[in-house]
Parts: sequence; structure tokens; C-alpha cells
Amino acid sequence: MKTVSLVLLASLLFAQISEASPYRLQYGGRVTQGNGQALKGPIDIVANFYAAASGGVPLASQNFLAVLLTDGVFNLNVSLTPAEFNTVFSAAEAWIEIVDATSGKTYPRQRFSAVPYAFKVPVDTQTIGYNVSGQLSLKGIAGSPLPVGTPADGQILKWRNGSGWEWGSDDTTAAGAVDSTAILDGSIANADISASAAISGTKISPNFGAQNITTTGMISGNGSGLTNLPAGALGTSIDSSEIVDATIVDADVSATAAIAQSKISGLTTDLAGKEPSLTAGSSAQFYRGDKSWQTLDTAAVPENTNLYYTDARSRAAVS
Repeated sequence: MKTVSLVLLASLLFAQISEASPYRLQYGGRVTQGNGQALKGPIDIVANFYAAASGGVPLASQNFLAVLLTDGVFNLNVSLTPAEFNTVFSAAEAWIEIVDATSGKTYPRQRFSAVPYAFKVPVDTQTIGYNVSGQLSLKGIAGSPLPVGTPADGQILKWRNGSGWEWGSDDTTAAGAVDSTAILDGSIANADISASAAISGTKISPNFGAQNITTTGMISGNGSGLTNLPAGALGTSIDSSEIVDATIVDADVSATAAIAQSKISGLTTDLAGKEPSLTAGSSAQFYRGDKSWQTLDTAAVPENTNLYYTDARSRAAVS
């Protein structure tokens, strides 16, 4: 029976210059028999990569034929494509499983240390690169190099007029320090202007003092702040020329308007032809044609062809 002791001998060989290049790792271990005696080679080895200590399917696999053993020790030059590397090391954990294909022996998986994850740093010499001390450092942002030198106290990294990055003053820290050059054209919105800004009309184009204002809305208020109003439309008064004919209705006239009768066409003449109010008479009277109350009796109403009833006339009629 054989056992194995797998040790990560070396992980990081070199930084990747291009993402199209393969990611190369060296992995080594020692295989022995059950009594501790080193196994003799060569042997065929399969290296499988998993996301967990057990179970699952391989995320990547590589075959190594006729691997030489030195006192049972083997060394594998693992080469992963960028796609394979991202698949293996994008998981929370990365495990390697060694299979002795010659004898059909599968050894327990071993978890990778953090060292191979250094390959994921995008060392492209433009964004990240090595300094003179061999340390990784930030070289640029968005494809443009960082400015040379150390910034002064209070300076910040600024993008200036499309020319690149530079160290400059923080224009937002001092009161009154932001001018039009620091404001993006067309970026000021209504919400940015204070309700009490009281911007002068002469600073609004067109100048309110020399231009007419056309609006589909309504200008409201008591007009106390308006000056130099014309005598015409929207002036100091509204005359008939500004009122559309036949548009005034009853609801538009105030209940207390007290419009003079003389201003209503024909009203004075019509009222003059009306009868005045009548003084009340009694129930025994009638209103005569001469506009007076008279006693209603036979003296007032002639008989003509219809005669009034009397006892004498009744007796004469039957005798």
C-alpha cells in the first residue's frame, strides 16, 4: 500500500503580463509505500482541481505522463489557461487532488494556500506594476498614468481637461473657491439654486428689463413689485379690448357690484314704463280704470241686457 505527503513547493513563478498568457504553478509532493519506503517511478499523474475538500466535479484537470520520482518526490509544472484559472480560484476555496493513474490510487485533496491568488492581481504595468523596490504599486487609473511626485498637504488627485491626472487643490474645501471652471457645463439644475437666491433679472438671458416674457402659465401675486407696466395688456388696468366678447357670465359679476341702471341698455326706459306700486284697497272695492279704488255696487256696474234680481221683478214676472 502507498501513501502520499503532498507539499506546495512553489506557487508564484512570475507575474502575468497579459491575461492571454497561461498561469503557471509548480506543485510537488512525495509518494511512499505503506512502510514509508519511497515509491519508484516513473508514474502517470492526474491533477484535479475542486472547490471543496470532498464531492463535486473537477473544475479543471491536467494529465502528466511518466513523471520521474526522486526518492518518491515529484514536481509538476501546472499550466492553467486564464479561463481555467478564473474558474478554479474564483471559488471560496481551491483544492487539488493527485491521482496516481499508474496504480489507480487517489490521494486526499489538499487546499491551496493564498499564494496562487496573487496571480489574480492585474499586473499590466499601466494600472499596477512593480516599483524599484520590487513592490506592487498603483501606476495609473483608466489607462492614464498617475502624476509623478508626492502631493502637497491638502492636494487631491484631479482629472484636468482631458489631459490626464494631476495633483491639485481641493476646490471644495474653501468658501467661495468654486468658480465656473470647476462646474460642469449644463450640470446646474433647479434643485441646485436656493429658493432665496434672488438672482437679478439682468443676469438672466434674455434680460428681463429689455425683453418680453411669453408664458403659457399664469403670473400671480398682488403686483406690488412690478414696475414700468405698459398701459395695454397686463398693464395697470384691463379694458374691453382685452376681454373676449360674450365671455362675461353671471358668475363673473360680484353680488355687491351695484352696477348703475344707466349702464344697462334700455333698463331706465323700461322701468319708467312700469306701473308704480299700488295702495291696497278693501275686499268691497275694485280698481277702476282711472287707477283708483271704488265701491263695488250696482251703481258702479250697469245692468245692460242682464238685469239684477229683485223681489219686485220676480213678482211681476209671475203675475
